[in-house]
Amino acid sequence: MTYPVTCQRLRMGGTITASTLSGGTVIESAGIALAAWDGILGYPGRDGEDAALLGRDGAKRLTKQYRPRILTIQFLARDRSATGTITTTDGRRYELESNLDGIKTLVDGGGGTVLLERDIADGTGGTATRWIELEAVEASSPITRGPIFGSTHSAYQMSQVFRGAYPFWQSETLNSQVLTAGGSPNAVVNDGNARVSNASLAFVGNAVVTHDTNGDTVEIAGSTGASTVDIGASTIKDGSNNNVDNWFEPPAKPYWLRLDPGSNPLTITGSNVTISYRDHWL
Repeated sequence: MTYPVTCQRLRMGGTITASTLSGGTVIESAGIALAAWDGILGYPGRDGEDAALLGRDGAKRLTKQYRPRILTIQFLARDRSATGTITTTDGRRYELESNLDGIKTLVDGGGGTVLLERDIADGTGGTATRWIELEAVEASSPITRGPIFGSTHSAYQMSQVFRGAYPFWQSETLNSQVLTAGGSPNAVVNDGNARVSNASLAFVGNAVVTHDTNGDTVEIAGSTGASTVDIGASTIKDGSNNNVDNWFEPPAKPYWLRLDPGSNPLTITGSNVTISYRDHWL
């Protein structure tokens, strides 16, 4: 079951760097706005076929990835410019058509991903921004003509179906923590309620990262310098941004490292490692 929720911002073509969302075109104006997003359809289950466990007839490994989920966003195009004025010499109707064309161009923009942002209470009296990465499922969407409630001027309403590249809301804040080698396990805390599977690990040399609870391991061996393992992108690069897959020792599992909600004990063997990640929510 879904529940219509008032939207705040949709960032077309934007990026997130460190703890800042920026760039792209933000739909949040007097002429073009978001009306609602109709929930996220489907349960956060997994997709695909489990791999067979050799030597055990009928037994399978739990190796499937999370299933992408669907949501619908409703857009409003009004007879005003972004600043609330009529800027065209042909009047309101032309302004309305121009705004609608602007929405369609942004939504259909080459199959790229967009960022849906939502401000929520952070539990301390303030607000925190969470975002989810989306891609349009189809190019064209139904368009409804007619007045919007409480308005004396006409507007267009358009619905667009999107698919979540991750089925999670992510924190805008990028957590970064140095994991010390040797001694007691390092406690890495995921304050969300969904598993994080797109963390990044920065190595200064050879080292092994082991999740003491679920046995996940990430190992860099035979390196000649610093390297970064981007788990979400499945890349291993050196300080010059060159691919160095030969430094990476593949784990026994089909995935590399996952951070469960709550505290995750990570033991480091070798040199210190820095982990960067964002808390995730369903």
